[in-house]
Amino acid sequence: MNNLQNLPDASQSLKNTLEEEWAFTKSICPFVIGGEAEAGKRFSALASGLLSSIADFLENGVDEFYTKGNESEEETVCKENGHDKEGERDMKEVKTTSSHAINNAELETNPDDTALDKSTDDEAYHKDKVLKLRHRIQQTFRDSKNLFREGRERTSKALGFAKMLRNDLELAASYKMNVSKVEIISKLEEMKHVLVSVPLSLSYLIFIPERILKNQKLILQLLNVTCGKEDCYSHTDPTHDQDINRGYLLMLQCDNDVNKQSWKGSTVHVDATAQTAIALSHIAVDSLMLVVTHSSVLYAIQEEFSKLMDTTVEVFQEQISCHQAISESLAELKATAMHLRQNISSTLLQLKEKLYFVEINKMDTKERNHLLGLYCVTIIKGYNFGFEYHRELQRLVSDEQKIELGKCMISFAREWMNFISEKWEKGRGRRPTWANQGLEFLVSVCDPKIMELLPESEISVFISEIKSCLDHIVGRSSTVKSPTPGSATSPDVYGYTRFPSVEESRPSAGSSDSLSTLAAKDRHSRSAHILQSINNLENKRNKKLQKSHIIGYITNKTSDLDLRIRVRRVNFRWQRGIKIGEGTFGKVYTAVNVDTGELMAMKEMKLKPTNKMRNPLKELVEEMNNLEGISHPNLVKYYGAEVQKDEMIIFMEYCDRGTIKEASKLGLPESIIRLYTREILKALCHLHENGIIHRDLKGANVFLTSDGAVKLGDFGCSVKLKSHSTIPGEISDLVGTTAYMAPEVFTRNDSEGHGRAADIWSLGCVVYEMSTGKQPWYDQHPYQIMFLVGLGNVPPIPENLSREGKEFLKHCFEMEPSRRPCAIDLLNHPFPKVSDEDMNL
Repeated sequence: MNNLQNLPDASQSLKNTLEEEWAFTKSICPFVIGGEAEAGKRFSALASGLLSSIADFLENGVDEFYTKGNESEEETVCKENGHDKEGERDMKEVKTTSSHAINNAELETNPDDTALDKSTDDEAYHKDKVLKLRHRIQQTFRDSKNLFREGRERTSKALGFAKMLRNDLELAASYKMNVSKVEIISKLEEMKHVLVSVPLSLSYLIFIPERILKNQKLILQLLNVTCGKEDCYSHTDPTHDQDINRGYLLMLQCDNDVNKQSWKGSTVHVDATAQTAIALSHIAVDSLMLVVTHSSVLYAIQEEFSKLMDTTVEVFQEQISCHQAISESLAELKATAMHLRQNISSTLLQLKEKLYFVEINKMDTKERNHLLGLYCVTIIKGYNFGFEYHRELQRLVSDEQKIELGKCMISFAREWMNFISEKWEKGRGRRPTWANQGLEFLVSVCDPKIMELLPESEISVFISEIKSCLDHIVGRSSTVKSPTPGSATSPDVYGYTRFPSVEESRPSAGSSDSLSTLAAKDRHSRSAHILQSINNLENKRNKKLQKSHIIGYITNKTSDLDLRIRVRRVNFRWQRGIKIGEGTFGKVYTAVNVDTGELMAMKEMKLKPTNKMRNPLKELVEEMNNLEGISHPNLVKYYGAEVQKDEMIIFMEYCDRGTIKEASKLGLPESIIRLYTREILKALCHLHENGIIHRDLKGANVFLTSDGAVKLGDFGCSVKLKSHSTIPGEISDLVGTTAYMAPEVFTRNDSEGHGRAADIWSLGCVVYEMSTGKQPWYDQHPYQIMFLVGLGNVPPIPENLSREGKEFLKHCFEMEPSRRPCAIDLLNHPFPKVSDEDMNL
């Protein structure tokens, strides 16, 4: 593990190695007495050391920049000194020659020639110096971006592993009692709980719900639980599988007033093994603790237990470890993660100061603006790294640390806003893509739980800072060009690119009296005749263009565009629910079919009033009609569409388990990738057979359901073909998501177009996303992606895939669409072929 951490690209293989080792350790720990607790402590310490090594990696990266910068400065100074000494030596030679010269002509000519040569040498030396300085600064910016990229990859995978450890090791919740322990015992008896009697001297009482009383295996598993694991009895005992999601253990601290004799309800006797005795001896209970078998059911059981106990108890800590040593190890892990947050923030501050080279201000305007632009982009990369780390850290730390983290998030957001206001140019009326992550971070910081950490007097100040920053980022659409970075004091430049018309050339009504008088006196002057001639020429030209129907006539009549749309209704009654999503297309809500009680998803899309609105609306409605008639288990079912005033409402099947993009954030096992790929291919086969191209296949458009089904949806970009034969150039519209687009969509759209093969390329990108957890070209701008793919580049094949998976992706990423296999051919490839056991996962 230490060797992996020392590699320059440690992020590529680190996470898979850790997960494999942890999964193997969990599988053998039940057969080792005390093995689960020891493994939990060791792996928590390992994850803590991993985060510490990332902090060292960032610090060493910054130190290396300082070292390189100092060496370059020393080298420059030495060269300048050497150049000056050569000049002095040349001057000495000139003086010696002049002192011994006899010919006066030589005395007059040689010094001038020498001065000219020296001026030429100085100019060449200066250009060379500026060129080297520019290359050095650009290389430093590239190194900084690589530092942020590698740091982001390492922290993402390290935090993913840390969160996995937390989910497997923190299986308990602590409660605060609002009444006496005697009343708690009475309430437990009333709510049908059973006391568990073990032949051990413990400082707490153990209770279980009556419903799992007959499930002895689950009771033993709860007593022995230290880390969450897959249950080994679920395949052989169906009742155990049903109880495991409902079973829990309660531990109530004993004192002089409360003991086993105080209990008057039912009691069950359990013979404790040596492993059970060791596990129970390491548990420290301060008040009341609830323990489950896996963290995935913890919150549901918490809510159920809180309702049973009413106001007698309240949750104190939502998720903790029941084992004291593991709890201490995880606390150290969380503290290390918080310390790494501080390291990231300090690294960013150091690089902001270090990368702002003083030499930039000495360059000409074009060079200075170019380098300052690179500087701003580099620092934004660092802030995006920090935004992602803060969001992921929120899911790791416990309740008391979230307060400290909230304050840190507010401080980090203020640093970003100050940087944007000081260094970045003002917007031009549109939201820029580079600010997306920062604005999303501001939204998360504005959460009431975080905002309440600020004093009331600072809340209004913080809100005004956000408004000022938003105004600076978005700006206003104007003909006045915004100043470039570093040139805020430069005068405003107006962006007119046409000649003024005759009307603009005439003096305005607000002219001074002297000009008006002068114009009155010179009314019949030569300039007036010229203006009149130009007017006549313009009028003749306009009449000729109007006669050719190239331009229109100006009239005083006003006619409003008829924007009325014929109302279209679905054949069932429905009721809208809560909002579950929002994007550029509109908003998505849950909805209920009142006639059948079925839950649906409802998408609302606003129809913008334009002169060309009717035809696209008709095509969209006809497209929905085509999709309503298509039914397949792997396609999101469309129930119908309504048109109401200025919006269209589409009703579709509700998928309650999110999308593949969300599920594959940390990468998926290859067995799951094979299964999902097979289901997507089935959906594509059905679409292509019905003459439909999806055109926007990506992880965010592949939905998952609670019964394990994979469904392809979001047909907003799909198109129905007239011919059933598969040819490359079937359509020529540029739609979809850039990172998933096939090369022919970019390069042949205006000439040959593209066809069903474009969906196959997108399928390969989805497989890449499931394997790596990221979309292809995730660190590139959309225009850069178009350039890269257009030049023949393909996404890199993930190394963690098997030979069959790599071969499958090579087929999908075939540059020539005519040689790219179709969906039916890929369905017969070995990669998507899965066994019946895999299908039942």
